[in-house]
Amino acid sequence: MITVIRDHDHISDSLLPRVVELAETARDRKTKIAACESLHTAVLITIARRHNLPSEHASTTLFSAVYQHVFHVLLRLAADSDDVVRALFAPLVLQIIRCLAGRFAHTQDISLMMDAVISALTTTDSATREYAARCIAEFLAWSIKNTGREQAAQDKRTTEPLIDRLLALARHPNPYQRLGAAVAFNAVYRIFREEDSLIDRFAIELSGALLHALRLADADDPAVGTVSALSDALDHSLRIMSRRVALLAHPNDIRRSEKSLNDFLISLLHQLSIPEEGARNAAMKLFSVLLPLAISGSAPHAWISKELHHSDISPKTLASEPVSIAVAKRWLLQLSASLHTQCFLVMSCNADPALIFNQYAPWNAVNAFLQQYSTITANDEQLAHTTPQETAHIVRAKCEVITGLLRTVELASARTVELASHVLNERFVNMVLLTTLEPWSLGFNIHDANIVREVCI
Repeated sequence: MITVIRDHDHISDSLLPRVVELAETARDRKTKIAACESLHTAVLITIARRHNLPSEHASTTLFSAVYQHVFHVLLRLAADSDDVVRALFAPLVLQIIRCLAGRFAHTQDISLMMDAVISALTTTDSATREYAARCIAEFLAWSIKNTGREQAAQDKRTTEPLIDRLLALARHPNPYQRLGAAVAFNAVYRIFREEDSLIDRFAIELSGALLHALRLADADDPAVGTVSALSDALDHSLRIMSRRVALLAHPNDIRRSEKSLNDFLISLLHQLSIPEEGARNAAMKLFSVLLPLAISGSAPHAWISKELHHSDISPKTLASEPVSIAVAKRWLLQLSASLHTQCFLVMSCNADPALIFNQYAPWNAVNAFLQQYSTITANDEQLAHTTPQETAHIVRAKCEVITGLLRTVELASARTVELASHVLNERFVNMVLLTTLEPWSLGFNIHDANIVREVCI
């Protein structure tokens, strides 16, 4: 079937495109199986010829042609719904992966294989995506075996390009690209967690990229599943980092993002007030777990006070009011995030409540909210020119601000922090009365038991 033209180092086969087409699309099962067996044989012959070439032909692109033309197909067939097809190609693809993870594999071969696997990893087909993630795990495991544990993180042929590709996927605006990054990390983390050289160099950078991906996923369709997959990936990353705190605490110039765990914690402190709720909660979880481990022997509240004093990360930088109704939703979400962050720092991190509530709370923005938005409803004149969906989002965001403000006042009172000068005015009292006695009038969903518990304090 395959004719090797050694003078030109390429594969010429007029039958191969038709065989590939039948293997993927033939409706008759016998035809499909026959085509798959033919393709399987053709790939084996090509690989055998590649490895039987004399050493002077070591730079040949013969083997690369398999990846350029048919490896995408092999990956899809390896995840086919037909058991016979899957049994043919799933082991074959993994064998090729192991071969390319070796020391003598050509860089071009590896690159073309990675292109195909990454393409399969970002497809909308879940079976193909899961199998591609398994291929990445297999490639990483065998790369480590062949290069050695100490050299794995420095390998510019296998490990480093693989991690770079996963980082690029995590930062991509397309949800399926980010989903692919999460699925891949969930497949490789058991291998990753055992390699100190990989953890030392990439753990902080990967965690930051996954957190950024989760922030982008706030606008994704829930049906895609990016939030769930990324949350699982961050949980795995947190367990790895918490076990290797001593390793990550030391600054290392080889790291390309934050140089130490302390730098990463400062970055997380910046992200505690981001408006995207899922990413904010993940950042809070990372921060609350890693901070006590990183500053063992010191008080968390002292570290927080020091960083708040020396870093320009105060939520007070929030604008006192939105410039237009078009940005009102974003402004309200940011204000809500800031208020919830104050409570988190006090309750979960034992930060000084007087410092947090008096010096770093966005009271100017709170006063602007009380004047303009605290009692706004869907029928309000300010929202006359917005769509029903935009109106619902703004009202919901307003309710989240109210909830955060009430929780802040309640917590400050419990910690004997005086806030009367900031919030005790007629508008605040009116908002509290309406929220407690007639929450539905402000847009609260009174059928949600959690909301009822929040507002009826």
